Amino acid sequence: MITIAYKQCDDCCEHESVHALRDELLRLCLGVSDPLGAVSVADGGRPMLSIDGADISLSHSDGLVAVALSVSGYCGSADGLCRDGVTVWAVDVPCERIGLDIESVGGKRPEHCRRIAARYFTADERQSLEQAGDYCAEFVRIWTQKESICKCSGVGLAGLRRADTNLLPDGLSVLTDRISVGGTDYYLSICMQSAAKNKNCTIMRLI
Repeated sequence: MITIAYKQCDDCCEHESVHALRDELLRLCLGVSDPLGAVSVADGGRPMLSIDGADISLSHSDGLVAVALSVSGYCGSADGLCRDGVTVWAVDVPCERIGLDIESVGGKRPEHCRRIAARYFTADERQSLEQAGDYCAEFVRIWTQKESICKCSGVGLAGLRRADTNLLPDGLSVLTDRISVGGTDYYLSICMQSAAKNKNCTIMRLI
């Protein structure tokens, strides 16, 4: 089971807010009394949990913070999070590792997106951009997918060029949704690593 929680906050408080949301999710879902002691940071900055069968990923962008928690076996209810503007989703699939990324859609300049795409996107991804009705929105969709793949695999930004959204390795699957929070549109992508292919699963909104 994967639980995804997100909420709006002040831009200046994103770092504190995403960690507070992480801690509350760990308390509610896993009964962790000392969330800070349960989290470590691997090489490349990837957060790791000292809990067997559990994985976590964080992301924030333009006033939105999000946390994804993957748990095998028993998982407590995150209903207590559903307050103060927090939205909770669930993905009911077996999963060993996860990577989450969110990015706001607005405020992007096509020329800036093209420069980044030329450096990090594959030929097929760039072709998808050129065929899209909204170049910048399509750029953000693909970018969040690539970032989620890199976070899941633990390679960091150095792996962006190799993260091909059109050719995923066996065991990896990516779910993407466009959400609107407080009048701002975002893309949210989560990459899952599992022994089973989960390409047909869907995100279920709990609230």
